[in-house]
Amino acid sequence: MSLLKKKIEGSTIIEVIMALLIGMLVLAMAMAIVVKTGKNYNATHRTRAMFVIKDRLYYFQNNPMIHSDTIPVNGFLLYENLSEINGRKGVLNAYFKAMTTEGRRLIEKQHVINMKPEHEETE
Repeated sequence: MSLLKKKIEGSTIIEVIMALLIGMLVLAMAMAIVVKTGKNYNATHRTRAMFVIKDRLYYFQNNPMIHSDTIPVNGFLLYENLSEINGRKGVLNAYFKAMTTEGRRLIEKQHVINMKPEHEETE
């Protein structure tokens, strides 16, 4: 008996529907795992970006040069902008933004850096 000539019975339709439902369930679970992995991937980049920003802040406090730069770090880009605050000599505004290579924002930080030594007296 050929498959084309065989009549479709009620139980066969139910089996096909159940197989499709099970396949969709497996696909949904796989997609959920992929989404969670992507979130953890961004979290590790975000943590790494925080450490790089701390390192750059330490660098700026020891070497005060006003500039703007883009630094490629493993897996993301760090945009930094160091500028003097208007009317306040020795006080710098440091702005950092970390972006993934796809263009998604990981973190933005802004810091005020006082370049005057603490023991120096103001008049």
